[in-house]
Amino acid sequence: MAINRKLKLGCGAGCGVVLLAFLILLGGFIYFTKDMGRQYRAVKELEEQLAVAGGPSDSLPEGYLGLPTAARLEDFAAVRQRTQEWRAKVDTTFVQLLAQDTKEGGLAETLRVLRATRDLAPVFAGFWTGRNQALLDRDMGMAEYIYLYNLAYFSWLGKDPADGAEDAARFMEGVGGGDTSPRDAELERRAWAHEEVQRLMLPLLQQLARRAQEGANPQELMWAEALRAEVRALQDDPERLPFAGGLPAEMVEVFAPFREALLATYDPMVNPVELIFEDTWKEEGAEAGESH
Repeated sequence: MAINRKLKLGCGAGCGVVLLAFLILLGGFIYFTKDMGRQYRAVKELEEQLAVAGGPSDSLPEGYLGLPTAARLEDFAAVRQRTQEWRAKVDTTFVQLLAQDTKEGGLAETLRVLRATRDLAPVFAGFWTGRNQALLDRDMGMAEYIYLYNLAYFSWLGKDPADGAEDAARFMEGVGGGDTSPRDAELERRAWAHEEVQRLMLPLLQQLARRAQEGANPQELMWAEALRAEVRALQDDPERLPFAGGLPAEMVEVFAPFREALLATYDPMVNPVELIFEDTWKEEGAEAGESH
């Protein structure tokens, strides 16, 4: 299971990463439990439809070259708006969990906290179901959504991929223990989050570079070279974000009219679970299974 690797990574690198992993762990554990309830079966069924319609999370639609059109960004903004109500519910439920006192520590306290997280289960299910249905309605696959989310919020708007990690850390304080300094924990959370962005985006950028190289016009060939340069930069620095030096001007021009709409539908606390699809965890899940 993917969360096993994340938990091992956290314990190996220091409890700071465990704290980052916690919010995602909630989603991952609920998502991959073998005894899924009706709500989670619905999430999975919709994701299976997404995979059939738009392909897996590491493969963009045929012919897609990576330069979003205004029409496609309108679809992306519409998906974001459709899921805003559920995003607010996730936020509210987690804030309520944060308000609980977790300072006593010990096994009993840990179990109490874990029982309390059951309140998040139906909220996560509703959020993911709403997201998946909105993507189907807009004919947008997982890979394109992941690509646009990372470009819009991290590469363009400058949001931090580690958003939400500090909230998870506060929630787990007194439960997870550990002697990692606050500064070291922050650096670990940031590194982990940036590496996750690369894990999702590198295959997409490599695919786009290959496609653009096959183009017959100078613009596509220039785009191919820019993509190859970006891929090399990411491979040289595992914490680098895609287009860290700024999006291409033509992208910025297309994104600009959607700035307010996209800012209005970004929630730092919900950020860690925005791109959780079963498909995005397969590789890590297989790796964890091999270690057993």
